[in-house]
Amino acid sequence: MVDILGPIDYDRIREKVSAAFQYDTVGNVKMDIANAEVVVPIQVVSKYKEAITLLASGARTASGNSSNIDVRYVDSADILINVTAVSGTNPELVVAVKGLDEITGVWKTLVVTDPITAVGQYWLQLEPIRFRVIRVDYTVTGTTPSFTFSVTGQFMSR
Repeated sequence: MVDILGPIDYDRIREKVSAAFQYDTVGNVKMDIANAEVVVPIQVVSKYKEAITLLASGARTASGNSSNIDVRYVDSADILINVTAVSGTNPELVVAVKGLDEITGVWKTLVVTDPITAVGQYWLQLEPIRFRVIRVDYTVTGTTPSFTFSVTGQFMSR
């Protein structure tokens, strides 16, 4: 075997290492960390939360939709449909949250309510959100129906 580096001088290595550290009487290494740079690994988790009004409160007698809402920074939401007044004969309200395929312009239904017929608070959960743009569509049916309602959401990224 050929020793390219030459023989190992263990005494010289011990001398260099000992000079770099201070030891207590038991042989433990003493370190002054007050002026030292200490690197501690951490995991940064950023959570983004935002309350968004998807559809402002108003009396609605016909079907329609909200404007487009940019949700690129979130991946889940709790959506509240807050119905404060209902009138008409056999009135029904169906609310859907849709996501936009930005290449084709086609809307996909992400979540939809059962028919709403009375005043109350109705919750939808939207998770995961895989679209950058969403909107609320609503369908009002019945004889002279009227629904006063709003749609709001608590949006969050995890």
